[in-house]
Amino acid sequence: MTAVLPCFERRRRTGFRVDIHDGAGEFRLRMQGPLAGEAVREAEACWQTAASTILDRRFIVDLRDVGAIDDGGHRLLERMSRAGARITLVAESPRRSWKDILAGLACYLLHGRRGSTAA
Repeated sequence: MTAVLPCFERRRRTGFRVDIHDGAGEFRLRMQGPLAGEAVREAEACWQTAASTILDRRFIVDLRDVGAIDDGGHRLLERMSRAGARITLVAESPRRSWKDILAGLACYLLHGRRGSTAA
């Protein structure tokens, strides 16, 4: 059984939320809203707090409901990826296509900056 716990929720101010899905074989951070500004710091705090419990499980960062990612968000995702996270995108996101998010992330990882589709 998977436990779902809200790690960070400030929808009124920032429109951002992180839920932790803590299952036997998988640890998932599901982010919702813009991964920008203060939300980046809070997402990183959730990750750091949970890092000791991930152990040998798959670590997944779910971006299906992320509408925008700023430079700080791109850097955080890069650090998470280097730590073994699998970054997932879902094409059915009503806010943004997975192609736009992926293009922005790829541009940042390759060139150190966002492309025009990443904002």
